[in-house]
Order: sequence, then C-alpha cells, then structure tokens
Amino acid sequence: MKPTVNVVFNAHHPKDTQPLDKFFDKELKDTHHLDITVGYISEKSLQYLLLIAGTHPDLTITLTCGMHAREGMTAAQLHHARVLHDYLSDHDRGGVFVIPRLRYHGKIYLFHKNQHTDPIAYIGSANLSAIVPGYTSTFETGVILDPAPEDLVLHLNRDVVPLCVPIDTAHVPIIKDQESPMKHVAEATAVSTSDVVAIMSSPFTYSFDLKLKATASSNLNAHNSGGGARKQKNGSFLARNWYEGEIIVGVETTRLPGYPQNKSEFTAVTDDGWSFVCKISGGNGKNLRSKGDLSILGTWLKSRFIEQGALEYGEDATQENIDRFGRTHMTMRYHPDFDVWSFDLSQTPKPLTQIGQD
Repeated sequence: MKPTVNVVFNAHHPKDTQPLDKFFDKELKDTHHLDITVGYISEKSLQYLLLIAGTHPDLTITLTCGMHAREGMTAAQLHHARVLHDYLSDHDRGGVFVIPRLRYHGKIYLFHKNQHTDPIAYIGSANLSAIVPGYTSTFETGVILDPAPEDLVLHLNRDVVPLCVPIDTAHVPIIKDQESPMKHVAEATAVSTSDVVAIMSSPFTYSFDLKLKATASSNLNAHNSGGGARKQKNGSFLARNWYEGEIIVGVETTRLPGYPQNKSEFTAVTDDGWSFVCKISGGNGKNLRSKGDLSILGTWLKSRFIEQGALEYGEDATQENIDRFGRTHMTMRYHPDFDVWSFDLSQTPKPLTQIGQD
C-alpha cells in the first residue's frame, strides 16, 4: 500500500507551524510501542520520556541514541538515560540503547498502534529534544509516512538493532558540559555582569552566613526526600530531579533581626549572574527554597559544586564534598537600593559580620 505523506515542520509564523511535539503527543494516545532512533538526546527530553512512561503504563519505549557512544554524553545526560533505561527495563517495557560501533545520525520515530497494522513513521531532522512540548530552539522538518515503508522498518531491524547495546552495560565517554545548567532553568533569569557588580557592591542592611549541609534527604540531598520518588496523579512514581536542593536554616539565624519572615517571597541575585524567586517556609521559617520548584535553587547550588570539581552529577553530597568545595556557608545579604537579596558562593568572600553595612 502506498503510504500517505504529511509534512511536519516549524515555521516563523505560529499559525503555520506543524511541529513534531504536537504530532508526537497526538499519536501517543493509541500507541502501544514507540521505537525512537535519533542521533542526539538531551536531559530535558529524557526526563520527558520518563514522564510519558510513568503516565502511559501500557506503553513500551525503545530509545536508541546513535551518536553518543562514540562522541560521549555529559554526566547529566548519562544519568538521565540510565534512570530511564532502569525504569523501562525494570517494568519490562523497553530500554535505552547506544551504538558503540558507529555514528548513526538518522532520526526515525515509529508509532506501533496494534499488532495487525504497520506502524506510522516520522523521518526527518528532529533529534529527541524536539518532542518536548513548546520546543522552538531549532526549526525542524520531517515527513509522516502512514504506514511506514517496509524498507524503513527492515533497515532498522537489519542495520541498527543488531548493533545496539543497553546503556547500562555500554561504555559511554563523559564529556564536559560547556553550558551552565542554569541556562536550562526557565524560572531563572540571567543578570548582566555590570548589574551583578552594582548589586554586590551596594550597601546592605542585613547579612547572614547560611551553613551548607549534606543531610540524607534534605539540603543538598533534597532529591532523596520521599525515598527519591514523587507520586503522580495516576498513582505511579517517578524519580525526583537530582538538582532539587534547599538550605535548612537554624533557628539561631531565622530569629535574628532582618531575616525574611516565614511564608515571605523575595528575589535573589547570585554572584555569578542569575536571578530567581525564593520563599521561606516550614517551622520557624527554616526552609529556604526556590519558589515553585526545589530544583531552581538546587541547580544553582549543585552546579557551583560541579564547576568547582567538588561534586559529580548524580551522587549524593557528603561533608567531604562541602569541604572540597572550599566554602561551608552561603552568604545572603539584603540590598535595599535594589530590593533584592544577594546569594554569594564565590571562593574569595569578603569578611562579614552577622549584620553590617559596607
């Protein structure tokens, strides 16, 4: 049977756009087996596939990453790929694979609807990031083939599948992430160097040194709370984001004059140029967290440890990691001229008094 061909693409004008993420979401509704073979993946797309797996309990997913076994992954990508693989394989619902013997750059998505019909295929330019809702980083173009041509399915089964190795047994080189993880935090805003300098050098009315801690399931290890999993609305559990983090502040500090009151919210500006909203919560206002998502503040804290070589992505923090980082406290100051609090984890902090002014 000659396949029906439809084009999937991004466009400058929103009304003209027919992107892959929309088609992907629509086709998932009655798909029982999803085969994805792409060149590259991203942290966010792996997390999105894990979410899909958790909310579609009858769906089997096979993901093949064609380029990474030869070119490497960041530590974060490898961590999320292994988490997804473990979830799928533990539930006998597929897995994540790499191809050590060659670089495979194809992008093919097969949606198997039932046992008696051929799958629907997408083939085009879109790597896995393009399935994430609202993806607009690059314009992608591809075609939908319904049904998938026999030659395409044969190619995967004959030329690709025999070369695949499960990611939990494959050697994947670790490459350095050239971008700060904060660039992928939608709720964080980059602050110019000149503005950071102006804020940090402006008068402050309150200053507190907040101790960095590596407790089992809070502070730098908040991702372990609840056994490391968060219950979904449908009753399934998904692994928590490793970047989740907070600072538990002692009552000897929270009761000092000027410390933000419980249930208050404020804007924080970091010494390395990021801004996000934080909140105070918990008994005696002990929890200093980012508003909306623990991973916002946590990403900033943990990325600083990673940049310093004091912590590896995916590992639980210990006091040894804090000692290796070189700072045991985060300095937090209120700058009335800007109505913001500054967060300072620089390695050469100024001497501070508990409450003071430059």
